[in-house]
Amino acid sequence: MRKFWLLVSLVFLATGICTAQLPNLVGNWAGFENGYFASNGSYKLENLGINLTIVEQKDRLFRGNLTTAFENGTRITEDFAGAIGSDNKTLYIAEFREGYDLGTIISDNEIELIYLQEGKMGGALFYALHRMTNPHANIG
Repeated sequence: MRKFWLLVSLVFLATGICTAQLPNLVGNWAGFENGYFASNGSYKLENLGINLTIVEQKDRLFRGNLTTAFENGTRITEDFAGAIGSDNKTLYIAEFREGYDLGTIISDNEIELIYLQEGKMGGALFYALHRMTNPHANIG
């Protein structure tokens, strides 16, 4: 009888582990990015403002857009699609213009992303993003 209850307990524990709640990423996220980009044969360190908007999420898949504010005042908006890994923490994003982001969900309100782009204009960036409570706020 003891083995039976042990087995039942293990089944309930395994079920709880397998059904961990999927994070809801829909919303506006803002922060800054730091990284190196190729520029005229050398690398230039850039500090940029960034807004990430996730407009739709279906299970582990999501889509949205990313707006980057450059030091010279220009802004670029790019659409993307992404997926949440089976650990409910790892993010994989393909930006539609170019490049990929690999990330981690730190908490319900914090995400870290690492952007990678190959080639002559390649680079690597680190984003620290926080969920915005004011949907009308923007990056600087």
